[in-house]
Amino acid sequence: MLKLFLVISSLLLLSSVQLIAQAKHELKASLSLSKVEKDSIEESKPEIKDDILVKYHFDRLANAPTGMQQNFGSMGLSVAFFSVQNVKKSGVSFAEGIGFSSRNYKNNVGNWQTDSVTENGIKRSPFYLIPDSLYKSNKIVLTTVDIPLEIRFAFKSKRSDNVFKLATGITLSYVIGLSRKTQNDAGYIVKEKKAADLKNIESFRYAYNARMSYNKFGVLFSYDLLPLFNKSNSQVTPFAFGIVYLP
Repeated sequence: MLKLFLVISSLLLLSSVQLIAQAKHELKASLSLSKVEKDSIEESKPEIKDDILVKYHFDRLANAPTGMQQNFGSMGLSVAFFSVQNVKKSGVSFAEGIGFSSRNYKNNVGNWQTDSVTENGIKRSPFYLIPDSLYKSNKIVLTTVDIPLEIRFAFKSKRSDNVFKLATGITLSYVIGLSRKTQNDAGYIVKEKKAADLKNIESFRYAYNARMSYNKFGVLFSYDLLPLFNKSNSQVTPFAFGIVYLP
């Protein structure tokens, strides 16, 4: 009877040892699998640099005066260089940079002032609209130096290297160049660097920006938070939309 008890006890002890060993092995495998999954999740939230942006945009004006015609050929170009700080393994980053923009606003307005002005011996009434027969193109050109500030979000697919990105922020700008360029049907071009009706354009500007991109290409939208002119002039406000390239 004692021998039978000892045999049964030995078998139970051996079975317990085997069960404990199997449980330890399964727990280790489970922990190892969790680490793989964790690494996969971390890899799905990559650190994205995107330190150079090239933007090609349609430049438009909101709150335009009655009768104003805007040309969809009003295209602008912006280039910016960024310093990027990634929040480790989160897919979130902060970026600040410096850049330059050329904005082009094509329209038929010959005088933006609320008062009459005289240009080249010709008196123009407030918000004077140039007759179609007198011009082929007429545009305001603004050149600015920009300081963009952004917060960015990146999402990477677990099964590929494709990255979907969102960014939003503000851009502080200062106008360093301003002119009007008018061309008549005969091809004669008049370029006015100090047009009287443009003297009240706000030199310091800031705008809200949003961008959505997939890998190296995306779309953008921006809206100035100040009117183009100061309070004594029209409340037209610049905005833009277009495409962005991230080399």
